[in-house]
Amino acid sequence: MILDILVTIANLGFCVALIPTLLEGLRTRQQTVPLTSSLVTAGLLSILVVAFGIERYWFATGASAATTLVWSMIALQRFAYGPPRKYSLPD
Repeated sequence: MILDILVTIANLGFCVALIPTLLEGLRTRQQTVPLTSSLVTAGLLSILVVAFGIERYWFATGASAATTLVWSMIALQRFAYGPPRKYSLPD
């Protein structure tokens, strides 16, 4: 039970930390996180979702699934918007 709660807290922390990245991608219609990074992270987290489910750590399973969902949404943004545009400073 303690492990379930600790893993849940950590995963929810990761999930909350990703929200600004996700919202910035929506606002600017571009995503700077590399597609491979977000896909690999979402894939590996989905393995943790299955592992926590097998161990019946239900809170950790839900929190890991939420973090996986956010990473998948970031990957989807990068795929949909394409590579980031180059920034240029005004003269």
